[in-house]
Amino acid sequence: TNEFGKVVLVGDNAPRFDHDPTTIESKGLLIEESRTNQMIYSSDITTDVSQNTGYTVSNGTVTGDQTTAPDGTTTADQFACDTSNNLHRVSIYFTSGQISNSTAYTFSVFVKANGYDKLHIRYGGYNADNHGLGYDLSDGTTFAGKFDGTGSLGAVTSSSMIAYPNGWYRCTFTFTTASDAASGSAGIFYYVSNSESTTNFAGDGSSGMYFWGAQMEVGSFPTSYIPTNGSTETRGADFALIDGEDFTEFFNQDQ
Repeated sequence: TNEFGKVVLVGDNAPRFDHDPTTIESKGLLIEESRTNQMIYSSDITTDVSQNTGYTVSNGTVTGDQTTAPDGTTTADQFACDTSNNLHRVSIYFTSGQISNSTAYTFSVFVKANGYDKLHIRYGGYNADNHGLGYDLSDGTTFAGKFDGTGSLGAVTSSSMIAYPNGWYRCTFTFTTASDAASGSAGIFYYVSNSESTTNFAGDGSSGMYFWGAQMEVGSFPTSYIPTNGSTETRGADFALIDGEDFTEFFNQDQ
C-alpha cells in the first residue's frame, strides 16, 4: 500500500515501502518471503467460459470492470443477486491436484459492499474438507459463516479484515487442508447475503458486492497482492542490504 492508500506494484530490484491503508502512516520497508498466488484470474470473476472455465455463478449476474479497485484502476467486478429465494454464489475451482495435502494456506480477497454486506467465504475441498468465515462489510467485523443455506463453515486458524479507502476490505483466513486434499477437486466459494445466519434469501435483482484481488497462497499469514491473469504467479523473496559506512551506528560491520 502506498502513501495514498492504494495497492501498487513495483518492478524488479525496486524497494517497496508499506503504509497503513487507512491512516496512511508509513510502516517502513516491506520485506517478504517468496509466495505463489494459486488463483489464476485474481481479479476476474466473470463467467466467460473461453477464459474462466473454472468459474460458475449461481442465482446472480457478474459484470466485469464495474468500479474502481484498490489499485485505482476500473477492474473490480460486480456480482448482483437475482430475485430468487436461494443462495447467491460465485464458485472458483482449482485444477485437480493444484491444492496440496496437509498444508497451511491463506486466502484473501478485496471486497466492497454494493447493497448487501454479509459475505460468507468458503474453501470447499475434497472429501467434505470445509473451512471459512463470514465478513460484515458494514462494520469490518467477522462472524461464523454459513454455506448452502445454514450449513456451518469449518474452523480457520486465523483471520483478518483490513479496511481500505472507499469502502473496501481485504478479507483473509488461514486454514490447513486435509491429508487427502490433492486427491480431488477444491474451490473457493463467495456467498453474497444479507444475513449472518443463512446464505439463502430473495435478492432484489441489482444489489450485491464488488470483488478484486483474490489470492490463495501457501503460508500461515497473508502477504502483499500478487496479480494473475491466466496462470499462477510467483513473487520472489525480498532481500535488503545495508551498504556503506553511513549507518554504522545501528549495525556492526564485523558481524
